[in-house]
Amino acid sequence: MKPQILSTATRKLPWLAICGLSLLILEVSLPVRADITVRISVKVILNPADGSRPPMVRDLVFSNTVAGMNALLAKFGRGYRYEWVGNKLIDVGGQGQFNSGPSHYYNTDFTDDALSNGGVLNQEFESNAVANPLIYRWIPTL
Repeated sequence: MKPQILSTATRKLPWLAICGLSLLILEVSLPVRADITVRISVKVILNPADGSRPPMVRDLVFSNTVAGMNALLAKFGRGYRYEWVGNKLIDVGGQGQFNSGPSHYYNTDFTDDALSNGGVLNQEFESNAVANPLIYRWIPTL
């Protein structure tokens, strides 16, 4: 049997295949990042009786909530995060707005409205905000 003489290129071929396969496996196993930032602006509907905020609705409480949500999202390693625009709650409505304006919705549970009423009040609130952006402090670009 005559010995085979392999060229340098032929001898490197298996190593190139192994390296290529290793890179493919490494690339497939790396997490994919989306880097998506959701910008939020938060409005607080004031009590129409005295113009105060609801109990426990404070900038620090909401700041901690956003930080907690971002910590939770970071665990997934996908690059999603919330950005709280302005880092402060924006008061809307005020004293005497029992029948109109943002404070008209002070005691409205929009979650319950969606379940029991088909979201009629939520749609009404959003329509009013779009129609009256100054009163509702509506930011259409967010």
